[in-house]
Amino acid sequence: MGLAGAMLAAGVLAPRPAVSQAPEPFERDVKPLIEKYCFRCHGDQLAIAELNLAAAKSADDVRANPSVWKRAIEFVKTGHMPPPGSPQPSEAERDRLAAGLEAVFNISRTTADPGRVALRRLNRLEHRNTIRDLLQIDYQTPDDFPVDNVAEGFDNIGEALTISPLLMEKYLDAAEKAAEQALPFAAYRELAIGPSDFEAAQGMSSDNGLFFFTNARSGMRAATPKAGKYELRITVSATQAGPAPARFAVDIDGRRALTYDVEGHNQGHKVVVPFEAQAGTVGLVMAFLNDYYDPNAAVDRRDRNLRVESIVLAGPLGAEDPASLKALIPAQPEKGQEAAAARTTLSAFLPRAWRRPVSDQELAQVLRFVTEAVSEGESYTQGMRYAVTAALASPHFIFRPEKTQGSGSVRDLDSHALASRLSYFIWSSTPDDRLLDLAKKGSLKDPKVLAAEADRMLKDPRAADLATAFGKNWLQLGRLADREPDPEVYSAFSEEIKADMLTETLTYFRHVVSVDASVMDFVTGQYSFLNKRLARFYGAPLPKGDGFEMVNLSATPRTGVITQGSVLVATSNPTRTSPVKRGKWILEQVLGSPPPPPPPGADSFPEDVKNDPGLTFRQKLERHRESPACAGCHQRMDPLGFGLENFDGVGRWRTEENGKPVDVKGEMPGGIQFEGPMELRQYLSTQKKEFSETFSHKLLTFALGRVLRPQDDPYVAQVADQSLKEGMRFSSYVRAIVQTDAFRKATAP
Repeated sequence: MGLAGAMLAAGVLAPRPAVSQAPEPFERDVKPLIEKYCFRCHGDQLAIAELNLAAAKSADDVRANPSVWKRAIEFVKTGHMPPPGSPQPSEAERDRLAAGLEAVFNISRTTADPGRVALRRLNRLEHRNTIRDLLQIDYQTPDDFPVDNVAEGFDNIGEALTISPLLMEKYLDAAEKAAEQALPFAAYRELAIGPSDFEAAQGMSSDNGLFFFTNARSGMRAATPKAGKYELRITVSATQAGPAPARFAVDIDGRRALTYDVEGHNQGHKVVVPFEAQAGTVGLVMAFLNDYYDPNAAVDRRDRNLRVESIVLAGPLGAEDPASLKALIPAQPEKGQEAAAARTTLSAFLPRAWRRPVSDQELAQVLRFVTEAVSEGESYTQGMRYAVTAALASPHFIFRPEKTQGSGSVRDLDSHALASRLSYFIWSSTPDDRLLDLAKKGSLKDPKVLAAEADRMLKDPRAADLATAFGKNWLQLGRLADREPDPEVYSAFSEEIKADMLTETLTYFRHVVSVDASVMDFVTGQYSFLNKRLARFYGAPLPKGDGFEMVNLSATPRTGVITQGSVLVATSNPTRTSPVKRGKWILEQVLGSPPPPPPPGADSFPEDVKNDPGLTFRQKLERHRESPACAGCHQRMDPLGFGLENFDGVGRWRTEENGKPVDVKGEMPGGIQFEGPMELRQYLSTQKKEFSETFSHKLLTFALGRVLRPQDDPYVAQVADQSLKEGMRFSSYVRAIVQTDAFRKATAP
């Protein structure tokens, strides 16, 4: 029987149950369908577009290449693949294939993974806005700042925001200029001018004031910090002799400003000398004009002399110190009290500048700039300039670290990090006092409080910068600056029109945010914001005033941002339209189904097609699509672009091109047809779910400041679904995002 048989007989070893050899879902449901329908073009033998799906032997191989397989899911679900002419799966097979691939990725999402944002610096817009709001000044980031790198279309992605020695120098220069702008020397001041400030002159003594014992004059130059009206407030007296009173004169910048008879014996007279001056310095001269001496007169009436007892230069009159100066230096401290005053101010300023509590050691390091400046004879204002410069040039200001709290693999963001994440999402700027107070109390960890704050912040004027920070990047409006339409083809186009087009789209975006409209307005809204010059260029109804106003376009073929000049010009070539570029833009920015990069050589026509004068551009594209390597993408892109062919390369309406009617028919995979921009609008209006997911993906990318991964798909779906239920209002997307774990938490390093 042997040892094993004896143990089995005794019941010590139980016989092993039969092990099921059933394949895993990928091998059972997915792999056979891929082999049947995909390997013809994307297998070991052909691999069109350098895509070999046969390399995926298991579900792990699929998960290792998410970008490829996520696109495969989209193509299968939308019917874009396999291409026409290839064997087609049934609807049941198509559903099973898409569901099976989605299940593969869901396996890796059993545990929430909110990800982690790389340490990132402030980009140009955030740097400008932060200094503006922190110091209460109209600050502009210098033009010579390097351009921010872009990832996934956005310029606030942590991984892309690199820093160089040159940029650090720019940050330091900018900090110095911002400190000088925020802390000018007081606009209004009363400067006491002492006797020693004047030039020595014969017939004058400076003891106890300016004492003139014979005809004499003495001058000095006094600072006038700003242009405006000033006053000299002078106290003067005289010892009298002879028949006339002592005569006193004041010259300002070489002109006689005052002649004054000082009556009474040793009796003080207060005189005021008004004048105007430019910023800089002004020349002041005090003079005694009528000396008199009579040796035969009584002793106390023998000698006529003049004494200028005090001089105060006041002004500029009516000028007020800026809010920034009042906030940082509410009052000039008494001598010896500078350190205490600076400590009080910096204790409040640094936590706002660095967006978190500061330690005593950090406070002492910045305070030292003030105390050392004062000890070396510089003014308190100059010392505070040094301190503010140090705070703004510090990595604590320039970078946005995101600390976490708790333990485990997924942790809550620190309350102050969460406040910063929220403020830079909606305002592209620093948290205000309310947010910092809520962070200090820990209240922001409540998702309801976070959502309420998001609603509050969207109503603030600072939310207008969402148009520049998010809208301009999402809509790829930066490309407009590089477009130079050929003036021989488009003679009516100009740089002024181009600037108007950008203003139109940014104003449109701000309107959607401010009135909390549905984001579908970006696709289907039949209104815009035009000035008369742009309206005439479009042939649209004219606004009543001279500026940009809302104009009803329901009687025109224009719809949302898709038919605005900024998008149409940015997706055209210098001499003609580009249905491919326009269709690609809609796929990427509206439908969220970007095509893969074209294979080598696929971005140009074959020579026989390119040089055939009998072919229209549309016919050339149709010949181009005959290639299996090109067909799949162009069957989705080209129809969308052709729906916009009524708009020429600079966004004007047309019905003919080169004397022939413009062909604006489009047919999407699956047989959906439309003709022209209004029917294209109708088609896109049926794609609400796709657009909601696309908009959610773009806005979540911007809010987090990082590239999204397949693990983020559940968050995107959560935001898209919740916002769809709330009417797709702009605020619904923001509220949904700030309540996700992706926004409120981070994966531990």
